[in-house]
Amino acid sequence: MTVTADLLYEEDFYAWTQQQAELLRRLPAISNELDVEHIAEEIEDLGRTDLRAAQLLCRHIIEHLLKLEYSGLREPADHWRDEIVEWRLQLEQVLTRSILARIDFSAPLPIGAAARRPARRAWFLGPPSSSVPLHAGTNRQQR
Repeated sequence: MTVTADLLYEEDFYAWTQQQAELLRRLPAISNELDVEHIAEEIEDLGRTDLRAAQLLCRHIIEHLLKLEYSGLREPADHWRDEIVEWRLQLEQVLTRSILARIDFSAPLPIGAAARRPARRAWFLGPPSSSVPLHAGTNRQQR
């Protein structure tokens, strides 16, 4: 590996996996049994694992921040805060510049099954008349 590839591997694993997969695909075809396309896909998937983990952690953090802001419930609030802290620490482990560039913070947040069930909606989001934003880009002044 070159110094640049070594540095990229250490500092931005996701970008390194995407680069290495592309480089493998550019190699000239050789007459051995090396399955370049599947190897490249597996390398890309390793990087996508970190991307998916970062996306999921961001989603959990945002959902819990929304719960804290709009639920009005006291009892689970400390637990939600503890989870936010833990998820932020985990996010620091996987978040790189290239992963951050791939996360779409303006995408709508999916509402989980718990929020779809009327009996659990009050616990999850508050009463149906609650002004919880269903889109990450919505703020109180826009409602």
